[in-house]
This record gives sequence, structure tokens and C-alpha cells, in this order.
Amino acid sequence: MTVTVLNSLKEFLEKEVLATLKLKRQLQNISGYELVTPLCHIGYIPPNGDIVSNDVSIPCVVVGVDKKISSEEETLYNIRLTAAIFDNGFDDGLNPIISDFMGFVSLQNLLDSIEASIMRNPVLCKSLAVVGEIESALYEQQPFPFWYGYLKFQLSDREYPNTRYSQLL
Repeated sequence: MTVTVLNSLKEFLEKEVLATLKLKRQLQNISGYELVTPLCHIGYIPPNGDIVSNDVSIPCVVVGVDKKISSEEETLYNIRLTAAIFDNGFDDGLNPIISDFMGFVSLQNLLDSIEASIMRNPVLCKSLAVVGEIESALYEQQPFPFWYGYLKFQLSDREYPNTRYSQLL
């Protein structure tokens, strides 16, 4: 059930937010980039963790769950959306690549776009209701030329499905 919820949220983000964006993707040379649509993955990146896998393309959003609470009334998912982007700053021809902090701006715009879409759709994927507030923050350490941030919020779903034999157990 959890993976189904994460897949539904992934599809929502791909359609409603990411399909409309173009962000930088690093080429072999750190000073080179191309503009691409950010990808969306299901997984978990711990706070201040880095994406070190060659299987994950940056820019991306990683959809994960910090905690799930199930009861007879509802199931609550504490969702964490981790955003990772590439921004190589600029090359003045004399010095190594220099950060111009535009990565901060691009990352903040991505997080704001996702947050706005979630706020406009208080019920996501037909049954997932946004509960309470949405927290947005950047990681304390930014591994230049990459920038990381996250959104945390809670989704409520129907009660955990009962088995038809539960009364016999």
C-alpha cells in the first residue's frame, strides 16, 4: 500500500509540476550542462545525505515516506520530497568554477512550484488528503555544484484495508 501511495504521488508530481520545468543537468565537463525535465524517483535520502548513485539523474525529486501510522480510521503518511539540482555557477576564464548562488534560486523555485501545486490540490491522487502544514527547507550542507532541499507534509488515506477474515482471527 505504501509503494502505491508513493507511486501515485510520483505520477502527480511528474504531471502537475515537473513536466513544465527545465533545469540544468551536468555534462561530462563540470562547466557544461543541458536543460532537461527533472525526473522523479521513489526512494529515501536521509537528511543531509547525498545522491551518489549513477542510476539517479539530477535534477530530480525523490519521493519517500519518513513514517506511516495506520489505524482503523485512517492511514497517515509523513512524506518527504527531496529535491536535488545541479548549478555549476560561472566560469570567468581565470578561476575554477565559481558559485553564483543561482542554484539556491533554482532550488527554491522548484520547491515553491511543488508546494504551490500541493496547496492547490488539497486532495491528491483521488484519495490522499493533505493534512496540516507543508515544511520546506534546504539542507544545511550543499555539495557544490549540487543543491538539496526538501518538503515535508502529511497525507491521510482511507483506513488500512481489513481482510475479510479479520473477524475470525
